Amino acid sequence: MRKNIFEVLSKYFDVAYEIKTIWQLFTMEVSINVPGERIYQRNKLISILDFVDSYSFANWKSRGRSVSPYDMMNRLGIDENFIDDLSIFSDKVLLVLEFIINMLTRCEMAIKGTHFKAFEDYQLLKENINNFIEYFGYETYYFEDKEQVILIEKTPSAISAAEISEPEIAKKIIQYNHYTLKGDIEAKKEILITLANEVEPRRKEMEKVNSSLSDDLFFMLNNMNLRHNNIEPNDKNYRPFIATMDKNALESWYDETYQMILLAKLLLDNIARTSNIKTLKKNITGTQNESEVGN
Repeated sequence: MRKNIFEVLSKYFDVAYEIKTIWQLFTMEVSINVPGERIYQRNKLISILDFVDSYSFANWKSRGRSVSPYDMMNRLGIDENFIDDLSIFSDKVLLVLEFIINMLTRCEMAIKGTHFKAFEDYQLLKENINNFIEYFGYETYYFEDKEQVILIEKTPSAISAAEISEPEIAKKIIQYNHYTLKGDIEAKKEILITLANEVEPRRKEMEKVNSSLSDDLFFMLNNMNLRHNNIEPNDKNYRPFIATMDKNALESWYDETYQMILLAKLLLDNIARTSNIKTLKKNITGTQNESEVGN
């Protein structure tokens, strides 16, 4: 059967075309109500980059040594040629999108509390970016203390575990899924050790909740060259199998260990909830015998 135009468009996704469209929308001049200007000057055309440069870049906590959005682009190597070379979904595409999203965030910070003329092309830009990252299974995560937006793969368990963690631990949980850490075993190792140290004090609780998970998790932590040196022949914790393991395989097991830590954190968080529900059941039914609840 013939497909209508909307069915055709819904299945058509050309990375090169889409990223160029996003870049065109991002770099064009837009209508912004500039605070502090005289009334007849307020609604004027200005590029998002120029607006950010003039009103919010200098005080951005995460600008590093960059002195302007254009300087940051140069340091990242982003220019028209860079955009033209993007033809497949890759880390370079994520780099561009992450830069644009952070500039949009700085733009919105600058106009917060002022009358911003939200013109159609600006909204189209945001929608196209959201559709793009949604298509490839990514989402944005905002670190408020550093004023950073990063792109991470959608991992509901990671978000849930981050939400119940202290800020510094939450950052580690989210950072593990950042695209720049793919292949960086040492960086992942550092994060896993930090997360392990946070779970360790509740190991006995974990054993009561799920002894199998606890045994497996701490076996991984102690035998995968994480908390102990398992790759040096002279070390008492030497594990020949690990010492000769392919790096890709090791990283895959690190990712599995990460998922186990997330599960452990969620199960530990559920202990207090389970206790409260038991109390609630008793109060509702008026029975002391918990086995009678729900019968």
